[in-house]
Amino acid sequence: MIGLFLFVNFSCFGQTLLDSVIFKYPDGTISSSGFMLNGEPEGYWRNYYQNGLLKSEGNRKNHQLDSLWKFYSQSGALTRTVNYKKGYKNGYRLSYNHDTIIIKEELFLNDTLQRLRKFHQNGKLKYILPFKNGKKNGYAFEFDTAGVEKIWWNYKNNQSEKYVINRFDAQGKRSGKWMTFHDNILQTEVGYSRGVKHGVEKIFNKKGDLKQINKYEKGVLITDVNNIKVIDQKKTFSKNGIIHKSGGFNERGQPHGVHRVFNDKGEVESSKVFKNGILESEGIVKKSGEKDGFWIYYYSSGEKLSEGFYRNNKKYGEWNYYYKNGYLESEGIYGSDGKEDGLWKEYNENGTLREETHFSNGLYDGTFKAYNDSGVIVIQGNYIEDYEDGEWLYHIGDHTEYGTYIDGLKSGEWKSYYNKKQLVFKGNFQNGLPVGKHLYWYENGNLKRVGEYISGRREGEWLYYSKKGSLLMVVEYNNGLEKSYNGYSIDPAHEMDDYIEYEQTGYRWLD
Repeated sequence: MIGLFLFVNFSCFGQTLLDSVIFKYPDGTISSSGFMLNGEPEGYWRNYYQNGLLKSEGNRKNHQLDSLWKFYSQSGALTRTVNYKKGYKNGYRLSYNHDTIIIKEELFLNDTLQRLRKFHQNGKLKYILPFKNGKKNGYAFEFDTAGVEKIWWNYKNNQSEKYVINRFDAQGKRSGKWMTFHDNILQTEVGYSRGVKHGVEKIFNKKGDLKQINKYEKGVLITDVNNIKVIDQKKTFSKNGIIHKSGGFNERGQPHGVHRVFNDKGEVESSKVFKNGILESEGIVKKSGEKDGFWIYYYSSGEKLSEGFYRNNKKYGEWNYYYKNGYLESEGIYGSDGKEDGLWKEYNENGTLREETHFSNGLYDGTFKAYNDSGVIVIQGNYIEDYEDGEWLYHIGDHTEYGTYIDGLKSGEWKSYYNKKQLVFKGNFQNGLPVGKHLYWYENGNLKRVGEYISGRREGEWLYYSKKGSLLMVVEYNNGLEKSYNGYSIDPAHEMDDYIEYEQTGYRWLD
């Protein structure tokens, strides 16, 4: 048992205010120390590992976590800082690597995530993702080490479109979609072909509002194609003068936008939403514009896409989503705040179960399972507040991988097997980075390569072997850079773009 010892009693006019206390491990080493008020923790607290090093420290106010808390590894390195107010995360939660460089920054408001930023190991911004009401919402970016956007996501209520942007072709000329941003607000968007503008160019103001559209053909400005569709709003009335129907039509006379039918009291009886003559959804749209009651959404080709209820303009209760062939794609519950809650199931197009996921307030929280076409579990693990945590198992095809996560980052020893028997990878991780000796084997059991990582970067001699077991090559690394091959010195042309080699250690990347 952990012992509790009271050392100092602070009192004022005979009335007890704070008691200084110390908790201990069974071997007598201190596990935590701080103050108690009326039997509850209060004031500044420190928690320790059994090796005597500080584990965490911070303040409690009214018995709840308050202000800045610091968390440390068993070696004494700072791993995380969290700002609290009244027991809730308010402000930044920062995660650090071994060099105390911030590698993840999360902004919270009353325990709800507002923004996530990740960084390269050199401290430069790698990834940024905004949230709204706990859901991914807005523009997300992935940057290269030079700070140029390379991947762009456009999130709306947790749904996203993904684009690879700002690319060069084999001749080093701009190609495909190019976009520029200012303070995460889109400023320009245009297509390139062989280094010249080709297609539609969109220009936005500082607020992100579209202000100009141009059209290019092989670098030549053709015309301004900015035009606004004319929508004709029509209404019909009953004999007693009460509105009966209302809806808009485009320049072709096709229904466009919300079309409502009213009862004799002027209340909305039913609604349908059209886009250029195609029915998108139907349900109740109140005069205020809020969705209410039962709704059905459709594919543009007419098949049912989804169905469920709205309450106060938020999805509520059970919702079902469908493939075009009519089979169920997913099903689950939305809570009173419009966020996923409880068990959600996803299915394949043939109706077989694909995934089971637990949610809490819109975040992954609880057991996750994924199945193959035969119904066998191929991925299983646990989430806590949207992050993988604890033991995870992956079994894809002939390869099996398992290990432990802490807050979404690999931690401790990870192993990969071929046919569940032959070990093909073994290595340790800390804060998601590979550390120590990493070993790889061929599927025949012979050693493939072996070497050491320090803070996610290869260091020292790495040995590479053939499938028959003979030594092929010795590569020496210094701080992640190749310095020599088989004893011959080399001068690397550039540093690695990103120190995430460890992503090549799992079953997905075995070669």
